[in-house]
Amino acid sequence: MSTTNTIKISYRNSPAFDVVACLHAIAKNKDKKITNKRLNSIVSVISKELYDDIIAYSKITYDWLLILDMVTSLDAKENIPRSIDSILEDISSLSDLEFCKFLIGEHKFDDAMLQSLLDIPELSLDMSQFYPSYVDKRELYNFIYSRDKIRAQIINTINVFWKKVYRSIWHTNRVGADFALSSLSYKVDGNTNILLKSLNKNLSCVYGQIIYSNINEYPVFNFPFHRAIKKINVYSSMFLFPHNYMNTFSEQLNLSYALSYENQSEDNFVDRELVNELKSVSDKVRLSILIDTRDNPMTTSQMTARYSLTIGNISKHIKILRNANLLHRKRIKHEVFYFSDKEKLSNIISRLIDVTNYSGLMKK
Repeated sequence: MSTTNTIKISYRNSPAFDVVACLHAIAKNKDKKITNKRLNSIVSVISKELYDDIIAYSKITYDWLLILDMVTSLDAKENIPRSIDSILEDISSLSDLEFCKFLIGEHKFDDAMLQSLLDIPELSLDMSQFYPSYVDKRELYNFIYSRDKIRAQIINTINVFWKKVYRSIWHTNRVGADFALSSLSYKVDGNTNILLKSLNKNLSCVYGQIIYSNINEYPVFNFPFHRAIKKINVYSSMFLFPHNYMNTFSEQLNLSYALSYENQSEDNFVDRELVNELKSVSDKVRLSILIDTRDNPMTTSQMTARYSLTIGNISKHIKILRNANLLHRKRIKHEVFYFSDKEKLSNIISRLIDVTNYSGLMKK
C-alpha cells in the first residue's frame, strides 16, 4: 500500500520477530518485576538450561533487542515474512563483520576499525581510548574472541525455544495477530502519519521525510533520519514490553505493533465499531431505509408512507442510522432528503467477511 508521499507500508506477522520479541520479554523480566500470566506460563515450561541461556546472552544482545534488529533486517529483504529456519540460516551465513556489526552496533566502529579487531582480537584491549564511554573493553574482547561460539549458541537458543516452546503458541495466535494487523491497516488507510502516531508518538512524516523528535530515547538516529525511508515494515508481537521498537535497514524503517498480551482471546480481535454498525442495521425497517435510499433519497414523509409507520417511529430509525454514520441528509429547497452511505455499507460488508473468515479459522 502506498501513501501519497510514496512511502510504502507492509504489515508483517513474522514468527522470527515474535519469537525473539518473546526472548526479549523473558530477559527484560528476569527480575520478575512485571506480573504477566501469559509470559509466566511460557517461562514455567522452559527448561532451566534454556532459561539460563536466554538470560546469559541477554547482556551481549541488549536483552535480545540487537538480535531483533538482525531478524528484521534479514526479514525485510523479502516482500513477505520469512520462516525461522531461513532467518537462522541467514544469521549463520553472515560474515564475521556483518554479524559483529549487529551486536556491536555500526555507530560504535567503522568497518576498517572493526575488521582490525576481528583480525587481532587483542587490539580491543589496547584501543579503548577510541571507544564510546559505554563500551566495556573486556566484554568486547571476550565477544570478538568467542564470536563463532556465541553465534552458534544464539542460533541454537532461538531454534530450541521455537521448536520446544513457542511454535504451538504462535500458530494458535497467528490468526488473531493477522486480524489485528488488518484492523490497523484499515484504520491507517495508507496514511503514513496516522500509522506513525499509532505506533510511536515521537515519529512523524513531513513532506515525505520521517522525523524522530525524542533524541533522549534513541540518540543513535539522526533527525531527520540519515536514510531516506521509502518503506515501513510493521511487525506485530504479543510479547513486546512497553518499548517503541524501531530500527532502519537500507531505505526501510522497521516498527513494532505491540498487541495486548494481558487478555488474549478471540474477543480481543473483534471490531467493536463493526459490532455497533451491525446493531444499527439489525432491524428490518432500518435495513430497508438503507437499501431504498442508496440511489433514491427520501424525505421523512415519503418513508412514513412507504413503511406505514408514524413520523415518530421513522425519526427514531433515522437517528440510529445517522449516529452510525450510515445515513446522511441534504436539504433541497424546503425539503430534507435522506440517503444512505454506499461506501460505508460496502466497507461493513467487507469487514464482516474478514471477521467471518477469521472466526472460521479460529474454530478449526
